[in-house]
This record gives sequence, C-alpha cells and structure tokens, in this order.
Amino acid sequence: MKIEASIGDFNVFGERTDLENEKEQGWKGVPTPTRKVKYSIPTISIKVADKMATLPLRNKYIFCRTDENTYTTSYYNSLSELDSYWRINRTSKLTDLQRDKVKRRI
Repeated sequence: MKIEASIGDFNVFGERTDLENEKEQGWKGVPTPTRKVKYSIPTISIKVADKMATLPLRNKYIFCRTDENTYTTSYYNSLSELDSYWRINRTSKLTDLQRDKVKRRI
C-alpha cells in the first residue's frame, strides 16, 4: 500500500489593523487596536493506492479554495504596542495557525 499526502501553500491574503470602539471593549473613550489576519490552505489531499501505485484505492480532498479563516490578536493599549508584538511574533503565530488548521482537519 502506498499513501501520499499533499498540502497546498498556506496563504495570508488579508492583514489589517482595526480600532475597536469603547462600547465593544468597555474602554472609556479610547479605541483599542487589534490585528486581523485572513488565511487559508487551498488543498490537502490524501491518496491511497496499491503497492505498485497502479490501482487507486482512495482519494480524499480535505480543503477547498473557499476554506478561509480569520485570526484576531488580543487588544492592545496603543498601536505601537500592537506593532511591537506583531513584529516579534508574526512568523511564529502564522506557523501555529497553519499547524492547528492541518491538525483539525486530518
């Protein structure tokens, strides 16, 4: 038996800073910044075939192009705090999001 898995590219297609108003977060007249990231993994496929890979036994596609998610950071007191956090943690957070998305689906 031969098992082959293929994972598409992790795509970040939207990243923006939002300012939430006081009513939503309970702050007294001070908007609080947060970062929102939209991301997706277009496809994950698993193919199972006989040992010679001549007879496909099963093909399964787990994601499609419309499988999109949004991650929102915590709220920060200022844009400079948010920018500092995101500059340091962006790569590791995107890696965690990709790993979690794959684990949930497989």
